Amino acid sequence: AVAPNVENRENSFQLYGFDVMVGEDEQKQPKVWLIEVNSAPACAYSSPVSCAQTKQLMEDIAKLVVDREEDPEASIGYWQELAVPSAAELQRQPPQQQQQQQQQQQ
Repeated sequence: AVAPNVENRENSFQLYGFDVMVGEDEQKQPKVWLIEVNSAPACAYSSPVSCAQTKQLMEDIAKLVVDREEDPEASIGYWQELAVPSAAELQRQPPQQQQQQQQQQQ
């Protein structure tokens, strides 16, 4: 809803927080409901759980933003890639990995 108002800044990124509720549907199957998306998620150490999660989040952001820039094969911690790589990213990959990416897109 706010996409037209989001300013694109080169060489930067935005961290969003997703609030979800986990439960079951009528057939007792797992179901996840999206409650809201926060453009400025709290990263406070308000509990032992949030302390551990926030520390891991910050470490993994550094891996994703800094380490991956220098080594495309570097670990990104608990992050998972969901976007299709760009042509420039594909060219930086070894040929075998390029073929795998192209096959997945078909």
